[in-house]
Amino acid sequence: MTEADTQDAPSYTAPEQIFIGGYTSEMGGGSAGLSGRSGSDPNTETGTAGLQSPTYVVKHPTQPWLYAVSESTPGTVSALRYDERGPHLINTVESGGDGGCHLAFDHSGKFVVVAHYTSGSIASFRIEDNGALSERIGLLQFSGSGPDPERQDAAHAHQVVSAGTALLVPDLGTDSIHIVRIDDDGNLDPATDSIILPPGSGPRHLLLSGQYLVVACELSAVLWVGALDAEVGSEGVSLPTSARETDQRVYPSAIAQYGDQIVIANRGADTLSFFTLDASGTPHPLVEIDCGGAWPRDLTVDDDQLWVANQVGNNVTVIKPTAVSPNAEDWKTVLQIDTPTPAVVVPAR
Repeated sequence: MTEADTQDAPSYTAPEQIFIGGYTSEMGGGSAGLSGRSGSDPNTETGTAGLQSPTYVVKHPTQPWLYAVSESTPGTVSALRYDERGPHLINTVESGGDGGCHLAFDHSGKFVVVAHYTSGSIASFRIEDNGALSERIGLLQFSGSGPDPERQDAAHAHQVVSAGTALLVPDLGTDSIHIVRIDDDGNLDPATDSIILPPGSGPRHLLLSGQYLVVACELSAVLWVGALDAEVGSEGVSLPTSARETDQRVYPSAIAQYGDQIVIANRGADTLSFFTLDASGTPHPLVEIDCGGAWPRDLTVDDDQLWVANQVGNNVTVIKPTAVSPNAEDWKTVLQIDTPTPAVVVPAR
């Protein structure tokens, strides 16, 4: 390696702390729950909260609080505070459904809303002054099915995204994006008609990019883009999420905005795919790179670093580019954290 190569190589930028949630033994995993690690010494645990399969976690934007959903039956959701010794449980409440898989804050920051994959519903909880969660306030049950008899036998809410005063909920089971209203008291009601995607697409996760809805479709393995305010029945644009040759079926999982690019994690191909979106809402592939492990279940953007939770690879990798380019060699793995069956990673600064 030349001196110029050394100077150009990206380096890991440590957050204050890192929190990793994963699958615990009752779901075939090896995680002990929600672990905390120092950003400067990421392979040493500072403490662990023994939650049952905390597979999605969010950090409060201003307080040292974390909220974790347990992918269990019946489902639970937990509030935790954290310090240099790791996460500490505040309280746990029943989530009102089965198979909780995602949660998010509403637009006001006063409520946490949980998506239940198994039971196909969402539920809301108030954040108390000490960070604790109230008992369940709202519950909205979805219904329907899709053409895949194994995966689309019923509604399967997979994510909650706050969009202005509304909530967007991709439903893998019914090939739709539900638009939900949450009022000042935390009650949940349908706001307008759902956005319908192509049959069998299985929308899993989404993001908003300007006026466009950008969706990672798990069952059809495509990136689907459509106008958020399009008329019901309007066709969007679809593009495969992976061009990698593999004998495995590809299951797109997480999707995130990385600068001007959109990045999708591809389970099966074990890659991250980057796309640009032009003014007409058409996606264009930029580059596809290895994820640094196997079965990338979740990814988190932290400034210019990408944190990838590789569930089957039993590691978390941090990827940082020398340059945002179509050359795979410009995207470098700058850190690997060995940890059993991770499902989500949250860097805290």
